[in-house]
Amino acid sequence: MTDFVHFFLQPIPAWTWWTFAGFMLLIELTADGGYYLLWTTVSAAITGIIQHAFPELPLIWSGLIFSCLCMVTLGGWLAYNRLNPPASSDQPFLNQRGMEHIGRLVEVKKDFVGGEGRILLNDTTWKARSSDLLKKGDQARIESLEGKVYILTKV
Repeated sequence: MTDFVHFFLQPIPAWTWWTFAGFMLLIELTADGGYYLLWTTVSAAITGIIQHAFPELPLIWSGLIFSCLCMVTLGGWLAYNRLNPPASSDQPFLNQRGMEHIGRLVEVKKDFVGGEGRILLNDTTWKARSSDLLKKGDQARIESLEGKVYILTKV
């Protein structure tokens, strides 16, 4: 038991923290982490700098410094991200096929039976649902999209 306690009271070289920071950066770059491991990387690098400045600093203290730095850097990032949300796009429906048609008027291609039918959109017929009674040739407005089924209201 004393060897276990003694291990945490021993100083570790600064390169240990820098190696840990390098591994964390490698994981952050290869995984889609959303910047969370980046702040762990920054904390480990700063802890390595502190360990280099104070080479006799025991592992228990450098670990505590690392833990506090992780909380501070991640908390700072989250606060910054909350105060500065990402800019809205000029193409809000990019990569959301079908969403750009919301609000558009379409022609009913097939009578709606049981609330379901088909509409003509561009040069293709699509499955659609509506609580309104729609007949072939009627005009309807696309209100939303559920999967691949358009939700319509009668005009």
